[in-house]
Amino acid sequence: MSRINWVVVVLVACVSGMIGAVLSVQMRVLAGAPAQKVVKAGRFEVVDSRGKLRAMLSMMPDGRPVLSLHDKDGRIRAVLGATELEAIRTGESTKTAESSLVLFDKDGKVMWRAP
Repeated sequence: MSRINWVVVVLVACVSGMIGAVLSVQMRVLAGAPAQKVVKAGRFEVVDSRGKLRAMLSMMPDGRPVLSLHDKDGRIRAVLGATELEAIRTGESTKTAESSLVLFDKDGKVMWRAP
């Protein structure tokens, strides 16, 4: 091995060692970082093992919050908070209050609601 090759090998080894040391320090800093206490999002979805939506916490377009629970087929079965209901006979749409609870049957018809 010539002297130039030997110098190149030593320099590469030194630079590699420095990069490894920097990465090692950074990994220790990241590993010891405290967990975030706040998660912010416009919508949270809970899915089952098949990937089907089972629950959703979101905001209506007008800014009212809503929590919906879905059956195994993804149909809404309960809503806590704001939602829009459509009357079957008239087609009239009404918005529920943020404090409302609405339960739906398997066909999507309102079984019970308050207020």
